Amino acid sequence: MNRKGLWVVLSLFLVIALFLASCGSATGTSGTSTTTTTNAPVTITTTSVVVSNVTLAFNTTTVSAASTYIVGFALGVTQSASANAIVITFPTGANIAGVTAVTIQTSAGLGTNAIPAQTVTFAISGQNLTIRTNASTGVFPAAIGSGAVVQITVSGVINPAVIGNYNVSVQTALQPNPVASNNVTTTALVTTTSTTSATYPLNGATNVPVTNLTFTWPAISGSSIAYQFALAPASANTPANEIAILDYSDNTLTNAEPCQETLQYGIVYWWEVRAVTLNSSGGVASYSPWTIQMFTTETK
Repeated sequence: MNRKGLWVVLSLFLVIALFLASCGSATGTSGTSTTTTTNAPVTITTTSVVVSNVTLAFNTTTVSAASTYIVGFALGVTQSASANAIVITFPTGANIAGVTAVTIQTSAGLGTNAIPAQTVTFAISGQNLTIRTNASTGVFPAAIGSGAVVQITVSGVINPAVIGNYNVSVQTALQPNPVASNNVTTTALVTTTSTTSATYPLNGATNVPVTNLTFTWPAISGSSIAYQFALAPASANTPANEIAILDYSDNTLTNAEPCQETLQYGIVYWWEVRAVTLNSSGGVASYSPWTIQMFTTETK
């Protein structure tokens, strides 16, 4: 092949190479534009705990008594100064119509200082007590920062009349679903007596029969009242601890206890009784002091 022919062949190869390169570049550009995808952004939704650790304490648990309720909770999300409001729902049976004062105090929260005990504006509807933290009272309106521990003191609540377990619940502007507190058990106060039934045998009685003996004592007025009874021979005990060693003990719902054994002749016995109140589970909620009597049985 002469030099001219060789040049033609080389020129042809060069044209082909340039053509292929051009096609490859165009193909790559086209592939990029048609195959590139954009990942959709992922949205992660978090739910903050607005109200938690709700606690309740009474300054007296006696049924039907005027009491101060102390409600505490932790705030998980900042409640702004314009938020309306904090709502406490009291248990059925509690009377809040005569509430005399409500105070609130908080620890420091995110971006907010601690709030010392402040009297606040409140409204009552049924069993709900609404605290207006956006009303102008003391340092309020004021924001309560996330992480703050809130304590609300409500004075003048009348406890439910029935012995049982009771709690409150708390709502805020950002927590529409009530969050319940722990339970507090109410108790009855055993103080009032009735003399409709005399005590028998009286303290110091003698010649008490050893059979067919029924112990009696004054009844205690009130609901859910029961009695605890115990009998013991004096010879087995001391005046400092009259009934350390018992003949027997019993629980009764009436103010009378038929003796469940035949007593010994001519010896001294101690017997004691106290009133107790029962809670909704049948356990002892409160009790009076023991009343102790001594008697001597008849001789044979």
